Amino acid sequence: MRGGGKTLETLGSRLKEAADAMGASVQEIPGDGACQFAAVVAGLPGWSVGGLRARVVDAMLEDPTFEAHFAPSERYGSWEFYVEAMRGPYEYGDEMTLTAAATVTGTTIWVLDSRSPHILRRYAPRAGATGEQAVVTYVPEHYDRLLLPGSAMAELARRTGTVETAAVLQSIKESARQRLITAGDVEQNPGPGRAEMRFATLNVTNLLQYLPAADAVEADLLCCQEVTLLPCKRVQAEEYLRKWCCHWGLPPPGRLCRNSGSRSTMNAANGGLSTLVLRPIPAYDTMTALSHAAIRSPDRVSHTVVATGAGNTFVHVFNVYCPSGNGRAESEEREDMLEKILFAAADSLGDVPIMVMGDLNTEEDRSPVLRKALRNGWSDAAELHHARTGDTLPAPGHRARGSTAYSSTE
Repeated sequence: MRGGGKTLETLGSRLKEAADAMGASVQEIPGDGACQFAAVVAGLPGWSVGGLRARVVDAMLEDPTFEAHFAPSERYGSWEFYVEAMRGPYEYGDEMTLTAAATVTGTTIWVLDSRSPHILRRYAPRAGATGEQAVVTYVPEHYDRLLLPGSAMAELARRTGTVETAAVLQSIKESARQRLITAGDVEQNPGPGRAEMRFATLNVTNLLQYLPAADAVEADLLCCQEVTLLPCKRVQAEEYLRKWCCHWGLPPPGRLCRNSGSRSTMNAANGGLSTLVLRPIPAYDTMTALSHAAIRSPDRVSHTVVATGAGNTFVHVFNVYCPSGNGRAESEEREDMLEKILFAAADSLGDVPIMVMGDLNTEEDRSPVLRKALRNGWSDAAELHHARTGDTLPAPGHRARGSTAYSSTE
């Protein structure tokens, strides 16, 4: 755990500039393993660090979507071990505990992250919102509290989705005449620097077998389905895909061993997702919207937020692998998944650009949800691209779908 002293000096230069430009000051939090919980409760009367931690763990146990989103790791081999470890007073908090903390306190939590300092990530309570706002900074393994001017806090209170720091800065400029990020800063922003980005989707059936094909795709972002990799095999893929940053979805189940009846820890059954983002385009993964939507099969959808243009606008990308099959059960599961992604998860993000890409295993003619979406603000990105370029349309069941005109092709 990194100590709390002089925290802004330890942050990346872009994060420091963003905080300075917003006229923010930092309330330093001790680096004792409980910094995330302490940063959240620092401005919340009636809450203690230990009390919040206990309530967060209880909330994660009561809500099955948290266990569904849990992925075993070297540190936490099982869900049971994870929640018991998280009860300890010095165990580091993570994205799941932030999500739960927002709900149990009724507070909207904003995070200014050193890895993506041009936005404030939003963790909203799923119910019982009190109107309270908490803003924290994050540098790997440490949280502090960020104290923003009242005008900036008022701007955040009006927002419903992820907020670009530029929007907060504009609010400050209008009401408090604070210093802004300069045009030169924006030009140094690590986005792709192009007016257009290339988004692609590919069902690889087994990523290790088709690494050269995936690596050769000319795109800024590639959504892969059926990667069929457990965490222990992902390192091999990452060693090959060095020009890409690999954002992995929840791992699929291990292959069933015939003799023992147990699941393999080395070889995966079918499924699994990976969203590849061309380096050095900034991107991060989040589970907040998917947790809000309570997706029945969370290993079949992932959510990555990607910088576009000069890096001051972000698009939310849902990588989706819907169940195949023509039976009633498969059809109902597909429709339920699409309904929750296109409406529940998307609506929770507010008015932001969203792309839904992947192997949907259905078509508009067979999907009432897709037809409903196209009548309610969504566009078929493949058709938009075809109309613009004349390129051949992919099969309808594999088309990317977006709520905005961010171009996409397969």
